[in-house]
Amino acid sequence: MHLTENVYFRMAKETTTFSLWEKLHVVYEKNSFSSKLILIRQLFNMKMRESDPTTSRINTFSRVLSELSSQGINFEEEVKALTLLSSLRVSWEIFCTTFATSCSKLNLDELINQVLTEDIWRKSMGLTINDSVEAHNSIESFDRSNQSRKQAKRTGRNSSRSRNLED
Repeated sequence: MHLTENVYFRMAKETTTFSLWEKLHVVYEKNSFSSKLILIRQLFNMKMRESDPTTSRINTFSRVLSELSSQGINFEEEVKALTLLSSLRVSWEIFCTTFATSCSKLNLDELINQVLTEDIWRKSMGLTINDSVEAHNSIESFDRSNQSRKQAKRTGRNSSRSRNLED
């Protein structure tokens, strides 16, 4: 292990790896309210810019959650998933809404897998930000028109059956 001079002189008296680790922990991993506040702010104020790589944002998100957990602050899976969804790019709004409404219970690991899959799909399609929004809008519009047709068919059948019954 390599330590800078100023750190080395503070740790020079430690003779075992365990005691060195404990000293480093005491010096650098303070469970103070200010460090917890900084981490909470990082977590809840995290907003992905359009130019940010998805994987690095997910790694940062996971790191902050891990640091909070090591300081005794844990969140339910649903809160973690909702926080990640709310931090995604503006162009991912349709993905966020679709994912949130399609799940009966939100799970962070499942969400991360879906986000990474979506990111790979967008990259493989060579879609720009505007293209991916338009693609999702057209898919959503297609789904809505199919649902409307199905509903119209059901309504039409029901009304014709009721007319036959009246005759």
